[in-house]
Amino acid sequence: MKKNPTLVIYVFYLLLSISGCSFMGSGLQEPKDDNSVIVVGGITIDLFEYRNSTQTYRSNVEVIVAGRYEQEGKTIHKNFWVTTDNRGYFFLSGVPKGDYALIGFRFQTVGPSYFLTVVNQRNSENDKFEVLPTAKLPAQTSVFKYPASGSIISLRQNYFIIDRGQDVHQKVYYRYENLRLATGKTLLEPDVVSYFRNLYPESSWFK
Repeated sequence: MKKNPTLVIYVFYLLLSISGCSFMGSGLQEPKDDNSVIVVGGITIDLFEYRNSTQTYRSNVEVIVAGRYEQEGKTIHKNFWVTTDNRGYFFLSGVPKGDYALIGFRFQTVGPSYFLTVVNQRNSENDKFEVLPTAKLPAQTSVFKYPASGSIISLRQNYFIIDRGQDVHQKVYYRYENLRLATGKTLLEPDVVSYFRNLYPESSWFK
């Protein structure tokens, strides 16, 4: 029996919503008070001979960001989903002040219904990103590397290579300066804060 790709995707998001994940819209929300922050980051993914494919992915990648913050005297752990723009940048605006970390991503690869999911449980510094059959997300995350600078948390530029053996390799950059990709092309991109500051020059987040 042939699976309906639309139904599969719907069920995927239904299960995630039940598990306590939040899906963030694409619009930039201005700060409402001093207890909110904006999380910014960038992601570039190279497939190297993965299923006989060597390609670079940046746009429409579904990024998973783990959050940890205090609310009414309790520590809240929550996972957020957000989609990258056509250059691989993403943001979460107006989220509670706290700690945030990139823990995974999901994107469409070979065929209309095949999605590749990569997750890092981040329970310790030794945990690594892995290809998983489903987006099995941790109930809570313990490793948060990047503190806030004012009301901005930058998760940096994140470059991933997934090779033919499904091993996932990550390098984190402040900016891309002629980064050589698996396809042979080079990538030049600014740091993520500068990118969004130029994109939203009137936003209070970047004043």
